[in-house]
Amino acid sequence: MNYVEGQVSSNGEAVTAQSVGPIALHPGQALEPGSNGYAEVLLIPGAFLRVGPNTEFSLTAVGLADP
Repeated sequence: MNYVEGQVSSNGEAVTAQSVGPIALHPGQALEPGSNGYAEVLLIPGAFLRVGPNTEFSLTAVGLADP
């Protein structure tokens, strides 16, 4: 995780600005910004995924090849 604003959860657990950095997403783990949530995830150096309100995504694999 690179950035969190507003209401964001991962597998039912709240993700806050204080957990940015130490938290990592694993295959099959979902990230869900709420109605006022924004999140940014570093995929590989130089490639970010930014998601906004009322979205959800989950990673199918983790690795440096094929982000």
